[in-house]
Amino acid sequence: MGTDHQQEIARSEEKSPSYRWLIVGLLLLNQEGTSLPFSGVGMLLPAMRKDLGFGVAQAGVLSSLLRFPQAILGIPASLLLVRFRPKWVYFLAILGDAAASFLVARSPGFIILAFAFAFHGVGMVLKQIPDTLLKRQWIAKKEFATVMGITQGAMALGSSGIIMILPFLLIALGSWRNLYIIAGSILLFLSAVWVVFAKERITAEYQDGMSSRDGQAPLKGVLKRKEFPLIGFAKLGSGLTYSTTMLFVPTFLLEERGIALSTIGIIVGLLPLGGVFANLTIGFISDKIGLRKPTIWPAGLLEPFLYAALIFSPLPVVALSVISFTIGYVAWAPFPALGAIPFELPNIKPSEIVVGNSLIMTITTLGGLIAVPIVGYLAEALGSLRTALLITCFFPWTVAIAGFILPETGIKAHSKI
Repeated sequence: MGTDHQQEIARSEEKSPSYRWLIVGLLLLNQEGTSLPFSGVGMLLPAMRKDLGFGVAQAGVLSSLLRFPQAILGIPASLLLVRFRPKWVYFLAILGDAAASFLVARSPGFIILAFAFAFHGVGMVLKQIPDTLLKRQWIAKKEFATVMGITQGAMALGSSGIIMILPFLLIALGSWRNLYIIAGSILLFLSAVWVVFAKERITAEYQDGMSSRDGQAPLKGVLKRKEFPLIGFAKLGSGLTYSTTMLFVPTFLLEERGIALSTIGIIVGLLPLGGVFANLTIGFISDKIGLRKPTIWPAGLLEPFLYAALIFSPLPVVALSVISFTIGYVAWAPFPALGAIPFELPNIKPSEIVVGNSLIMTITTLGGLIAVPIVGYLAEALGSLRTALLITCFFPWTVAIAGFILPETGIKAHSKI
């Protein structure tokens, strides 16, 4: 599978050729294609529940099943798959996501639907490993926060767009099943595009890191670094509250506030749209000032109060829309810096970055596996989603705590050494 013309040998990792932007674009395109059919599932749940006959608690289980493979496979998969060509591991991940989309479309009941969601979760695990390695191959350290911001901003933009148009797509296509058939077909096309245009770039430093003994056995090195569990701790709280809001707030606004689904699509779609602006601005600002910490901890302090306002204030639609956009901006603001830090740690090996990111995702995932179903079960037990959602409002304070403790890794901090 590997030929010489598919790799570019470069002397310096800081002299990234212009082809890096095509690689970033391909990663973004496939990221959107593989995640969008499932990122808007909160908007599809009312139709799915009506068609397949499952409740709110089972809806929480579906969300957890997307994360379950990461909890059990993340670290083992990273230790194994880091040895293989990232281009082809990524290709297999795309095919897996296409299969998951087709399986969702053909689900006769909740069990098969749940299996399809778990299978998509496996694809997410497979994709994360080559994604990290390819970014390490192509992106210069001084550009990491900007690229992370662009990547996550594109993800937020796609999520916002799909949420806003899903009610209209359901009407146009006649069924949520048809939506997943189209999504699977698009993924098959993207897999072909990936095979044709994706390339790897092997610098001397990258090759040394991958071929050294530590590069082949990175877990010990990762466990010695406090930064990875701290980043996982930060993402755990913020991501848990954000994901439960995206999953359950559409049902809450529909059933407890009586707001039309098309209007809910606009309100909830503004959450990731705020994230688009945050990622595109905060990542650039963080690189510009050469610091990471100032873009992390302030957001963590503010988030809980915004979530509480969205859930507990009987505000009109316009005010809810403004709060939703603001939540999205603040919730996503720390992520470009948090995503850049693992790449900037002193003497870090490429394989350690992969395993470290898997550790981060495992920590984040375990929290989601526990909390999201609990919110669903509490909603049924208490008869109110409002009360259940309140429990998650204050979890983003983990961002503030970790933001204070994490060391500064930006370019300006390195220049002082």
